[in-house]
Amino acid sequence: MKKLILIILLIISINYLNCIEIPQKNQLKILVTGFEPFANYSVNPSQLVAQNLNGKCESFSIFQQVYQLCWESWILSVDQIGSTKVANWLIANGSSWDAILHLGLEDYAKGLKLETVAANILATSNSSNPQPIQIFGLPILPITADLSRMHLEFIIASKFNLIYELLKQQFSSTKSAIEIWSRDAGTYYCNETLYRTLFAIRQQLSIHTQTGSLLPAMFVHLPNLQVIDLDTMTQLVDLIGQQLILPSIHC
Repeated sequence: MKKLILIILLIISINYLNCIEIPQKNQLKILVTGFEPFANYSVNPSQLVAQNLNGKCESFSIFQQVYQLCWESWILSVDQIGSTKVANWLIANGSSWDAILHLGLEDYAKGLKLETVAANILATSNSSNPQPIQIFGLPILPITADLSRMHLEFIIASKFNLIYELLKQQFSSTKSAIEIWSRDAGTYYCNETLYRTLFAIRQQLSIHTQTGSLLPAMFVHLPNLQVIDLDTMTQLVDLIGQQLILPSIHC
């Protein structure tokens, strides 16, 4: 545990020190990915949310400036091809996005589950003999998003009071939280996709934001649609995107 904390603090420190103030562009772009249905699931909410956001452009104001945020979505297959798609693109082409937000389904989740690290475990590994995704990769990689900006419940309360009150009633009845922070993204393709993306960002020196920081990337596990309806879930992911993009605007 101490090693994990030290690794996270070191990477955050390096990311902060690399941050430089330069003239900002006003149009920002996020890649959001969702997965196709898998196993016994006929619907994957991550696919539906990603499709809802695809092509959407919106204006928001922060630091006394107005920015336009546009979304591009990719739907990934639940296999190794899907897990490598974003990382392979980053390695071959660099990034045309200002942030990357991966989405997946966690059927047991009672709220949005924000993953903070990815493990170097191949999804096709035998659980008794796990194999690494990257042979020379670290056992875990922290996400490159700025966690200090990701207090979702406060953001909702300050910007969307009506939605917050409805969500608060819904989650208080189930004794659950709107957001859940997690240090375990599992050992399936959700985890592998996140690890590959984070590894690619750190390996390619050209992949960074206009302020010089690492390209922000994270993974959010969504609950099933019986817990949060699709429209509300899309709005919540939209809010996460607005916070995720901030290192691309300001150090």
